[in-house]
Amino acid sequence: EAATCEDFIKAIEEANGIDLAQFRRWYHQAGTPTVTASGTYDPEGQRYSLTLTQHHGSQKTSDPLMIPVRMGLITQAGETMTLKPEGEADTAVEEGVLCLTETTHTFTFTDINSPPIPSLFRGFSAPIKLKLDLADDALAVLASHDPDHFNRWEAKQTLATRVMLAAIERDDATIPDTLTGLFAATLEADDLPNRFRSLMLQLPSEQYLAQQLEVIDPDLIHRIRKAFVEGLAARFTDQWQQLYERLAKDAAPTPNAQQIGRRSLRNTVLGYLCAAPDQPGVALAAAQYDQADNMTDRIAALGQLVDAPEEAHANHAAKALQDFYTRWENEALVIDKWFMIQARSSHPDTRSRVQALTKHPAFTLTNPNRLRSLIGVFAAGNQRHFHSADGQGYQLLIDTVIALNSLNPQTAARLLSPMRQWRRFEPTRRDAMAAQLRRLLAQPDLSRDVFEVATKSLEK
Repeated sequence: EAATCEDFIKAIEEANGIDLAQFRRWYHQAGTPTVTASGTYDPEGQRYSLTLTQHHGSQKTSDPLMIPVRMGLITQAGETMTLKPEGEADTAVEEGVLCLTETTHTFTFTDINSPPIPSLFRGFSAPIKLKLDLADDALAVLASHDPDHFNRWEAKQTLATRVMLAAIERDDATIPDTLTGLFAATLEADDLPNRFRSLMLQLPSEQYLAQQLEVIDPDLIHRIRKAFVEGLAARFTDQWQQLYERLAKDAAPTPNAQQIGRRSLRNTVLGYLCAAPDQPGVALAAAQYDQADNMTDRIAALGQLVDAPEEAHANHAAKALQDFYTRWENEALVIDKWFMIQARSSHPDTRSRVQALTKHPAFTLTNPNRLRSLIGVFAAGNQRHFHSADGQGYQLLIDTVIALNSLNPQTAARLLSPMRQWRRFEPTRRDAMAAQLRRLLAQPDLSRDVFEVATKSLEK
């Protein structure tokens, strides 16, 4: 039968004998709550107190939500601790669910014989933003030993983001031992699922790093991230090579979880090999492209060949691009991928390549998918080249929006999204984006959709 959210909650209440009236506030209070966590350890009493406070942004009249907190405690050596909530003598578990129902609540655990590291909101047990100030060493412990894979990845992502933002602030790409140690442990962790290892070995993107900064300098972000990738590639070249070869032996085009994970990890490893000194991965990418028996491996190899900056590798890229197009020119969605790979490339000539692709016979402004795969991906997914200091990336986008204005004003307006944060960039790019938006507004017969987005962007 058709059921509502109310029916679903009522069924849970009846089956478990609980009152979820407070839980229903999730459906009526807008915004994502923030939970701030802090802990204190009493070595004499061997007690650990965890204080959780929920905030709801600018909503002054918000009532406390019922927030489930799936959690555990980890020792400094990475071992799982037993949870014994104070006042519940018969309870001893390695993982539990706390129920935060007040604005602030302190939960106390007994028989804790060393300062623990809290692992909170395992499995993303509630859709909240967590504020938990952990030292780099503690994050590295969680990223290496937390039994919950969601929190393990989150700790890695937080640690990598923190050290890379610090490197951007200092303009110093020295990789700290905490991060290299984590990569070393992940490379050796053959017991972990391959798909998860692939995620653990990926660094935060340039776009994600930019969103964490008050003032965005795309060249600096690119330079630091590139140095981190190259540093990790050089540090573990032998391990990358051995892992790639081992994964290649187990190749099979079977669409099951095991093979999907194998391909994901292998292609992540290939990226590091292509960034290593002398780029040993480029030859591997060319061979992988030629021998691929599935689209995932072929596209991954093509992306690495297109990114390779050395002139010696240009022939590999040109040959593979032509071969791919010839194979799939009658498959529109696959050719969209062909355009996307070139639009998001880190190769120095990417902007001019994108400009040239707008004249390609397979490109047309009247096909929204094709337009998004080239211009949309270039503007939203290629931070380095779209935001080139000469402003030519902005000019290319605005020229496209002007040409598209009368054909598809809704799509034209959506293409402007990357320009809406122009005030957050350093002065040269900020001024260039503002100038292009003003150029757009000076055009005659501008559609209502485009006019509205451009005007609101400049007013912000």
